[in-house]
Amino acid sequence: MQVTLSDTVKQFRYALDQLDWGAMPMGFHNFPSGTCGDISDILANYLRSRGIEEIEYVCGTFPDGKNHAWLEVCGYIVDITADQFPDVSQSVIVTSASPWHEKLAVKKRRKAGFIVRADTPVTAYLNRVYNAALDVLQRSSQPVGSN
Repeated sequence: MQVTLSDTVKQFRYALDQLDWGAMPMGFHNFPSGTCGDISDILANYLRSRGIEEIEYVCGTFPDGKNHAWLEVCGYIVDITADQFPDVSQSVIVTSASPWHEKLAVKKRRKAGFIVRADTPVTAYLNRVYNAALDVLQRSSQPVGSN
């Protein structure tokens, strides 16, 4: 059975939901709040490890000036931190069109993943979260369900 992009993303968000965020680096303690950029890069690395290459990091700004980041993967909007906002109930968004994301003015697009930022000090923190999520995935046989 072929695993879909949506299933893969749901599995990764499930793994993130199992983490003890208080034990993670300081900037992640309030996951998903305030973690959208870093989590998008971490998810990009995971998707790349699963053979998905067409991944772009997108950062947009709301009319009130707040920023949010997500991925565009093979033409799909992929967002696993939008539920930090009160008007979003889905913890995983994988869709070809999103009226919610269309509200944001795109300010930045780049290749996604933290390997491309390997020369920065933040890489160790991103690796810590990434490896913790991988540990959960390796220990878990949790079936993917709708969320």
